[in-house]
Amino acid sequence: MSGELGQPTKGAVVSYVLDKVQESRGGTGIIVGREKVIIEIFSAMKDLPAMYLYKVKRYPHPFIQFSNLFCLYFRPPGQDGMALRGIRVKTFGLIFMTPNLSQEIMHAFYRSIEPGCEIKKIDIPE
Repeated sequence: MSGELGQPTKGAVVSYVLDKVQESRGGTGIIVGREKVIIEIFSAMKDLPAMYLYKVKRYPHPFIQFSNLFCLYFRPPGQDGMALRGIRVKTFGLIFMTPNLSQEIMHAFYRSIEPGCEIKKIDIPE
């Protein structure tokens, strides 16, 4: 089960994201982590009832726009954080910390977060 989320962790992440979506209309959020973790959370989120979802995009990076115009981005960190460039979020940033995350990735993550944005880090084992 290395690199995967357990059921309680996945449920906690989904409920945290849904709370943030309901709090802020038109906000933006980002979830950064390994591709396997991102796909698990994305598949749990896209199974919500259709009345909550406005647009769901799978390629090239997963993206969900909710009916209150909240945009949620899912990104893998890559080797140097290139996938995080060009994204600016104003509501929350959630990153799954692994022992091998480089300083470049963390710098790109913090650069994508606007001032006043809530940052949440979740440690997962290698």
